Amino acid sequence: MANSLRFQPLFHVDLHFHVLSALDLPGDAASVFSGRKRPWSEELKAAYLAAPGRLMVHGVPLLADDFAGLLAWLRGDRLADFCDEAGRKLAARLADLVEGEAPARQAAWDAEGEARARRQEALTPWLAELEAVFAELWGGEQRLDSGPSTSSGCRAPSSGCRAPSSGSRAPSSGSRAPGSGCGAPPIDVHDCPSLATRAGTHGRSMLWSGRLHLALGLGGPLEQVLCQLIHEATHAVTDPPIRAAHAQVRQDTRVGSAAFSLHRELERAAVEEGARLVAGRAPRLRKGYDLWRRRHGC
Repeated sequence: MANSLRFQPLFHVDLHFHVLSALDLPGDAASVFSGRKRPWSEELKAAYLAAPGRLMVHGVPLLADDFAGLLAWLRGDRLADFCDEAGRKLAARLADLVEGEAPARQAAWDAEGEARARRQEALTPWLAELEAVFAELWGGEQRLDSGPSTSSGCRAPSSGCRAPSSGSRAPSSGSRAPGSGCGAPPIDVHDCPSLATRAGTHGRSMLWSGRLHLALGLGGPLEQVLCQLIHEATHAVTDPPIRAAHAQVRQDTRVGSAAFSLHRELERAAVEEGARLVAGRAPRLRKGYDLWRRRHGC
């Protein structure tokens, strides 16, 4: 296995997105709707839409080491984005649902251990190219801790209550352009079937405590999964300078919202950088990336 990349399937990550996949959010780039609603879907959706810091729900599982840790983050009043009444209500309801859904989802998770191993094995022939992409992407630089990448890389800004928030970063020497530093961070890839789609996968990422965490459904069409993986990682490098230029803007992933332009700018930068990386370091993925780009309308 490549030095900086490891596969670490975590049940609590998949469980969390299993719950979020029951939310039908039309016109929202952060939606991971599976097409299947649950009896509690509308109630959770209302709480989600009412919370200004809602995008942090897409990053919380990547902060936690395990199921108990996830519940602690949701119930512990530790996140800036959930410090208001609506945020606390959303986090509390989500914690209850995650806890309630755990037994049934655990059974499904345990039953597909061999399938997870096969999905991981399918990526093995691409590891050298992924390493080359990441080395070029960072150009030798450790990135600062950043917030969650939702859907196609958008990160929620801090609501300014308590750290860590979905936009918090360690004390820095400033944002730098791609290709100007000293090494990609260790990268953990979390296989998350709840994010998989027929055409590929949704993706989430979090650069946290010196590691880049990527959550994707690895069971989709292989080249599309690889493109999403590269895309999620790229946001960790291309987002910071854009966010610094829009420090007072609270991100919104809903099409037509006042802050959706920030989402478009973040996406455009990551997509263009991804195209450059693929062309230079993983050329056999170029056709797949072109298809991925058309599918995402960018």
